[in-house]
Amino acid sequence: MRNRLYKFFHFIALLVGFILITSAGQDPFFFSVSKGKIHFVSEAPLELIEAESSELVGILSSENQSFAFSVPIKSFLGFNSPLQREHFNENYMQSEKFENATFSGTIIEEVDLFTPGIIVARAKGKFNIHGVEHVQMLDVLLTTKKDQIEVETQFDLLLEDYKINIPRIVNKKIAESIHITVHATLNKK
Repeated sequence: MRNRLYKFFHFIALLVGFILITSAGQDPFFFSVSKGKIHFVSEAPLELIEAESSELVGILSSENQSFAFSVPIKSFLGFNSPLQREHFNENYMQSEKFENATFSGTIIEEVDLFTPGIIVARAKGKFNIHGVEHVQMLDVLLTTKKDQIEVETQFDLLLEDYKINIPRIVNKKIAESIHITVHATLNKK
């Protein structure tokens, strides 16, 4: 119950911020995430680390093609051990202080979100991870259906871009570049 309440309030805060970004809610249609997953892989010389979250929330405006997505850092599960997850949250991501990773921006190309089909587009936005904001371009695959959009993307993030420091003693166990895969289903609201 507490987790659902947290996700609800987090989504409401994200929605309010997004409405302010999109000119005080003049948008006739929003798409919101009904189900979203983020998976990451750290492939270092001595260790492979994988984790996934299915608590992605977000919205996409059909009018100006702007978007905002967020995922709670503590929601990532997997890892090789409970201790590894604890180190991820406490030592590297500092998830008590930096609770969420966010990405907000726009789809660069003009796309028709209402005609069923497959669209390859580019998205440009600001990632905010570990309290650091960094602009990045992503290639995105959009599969549009009646009242629904599936979003898929893959990209790499450099830990140094977000001031995530890896102690020298474990630098062969944690990759400098983390591979991210996102899959989200958005429904028209």
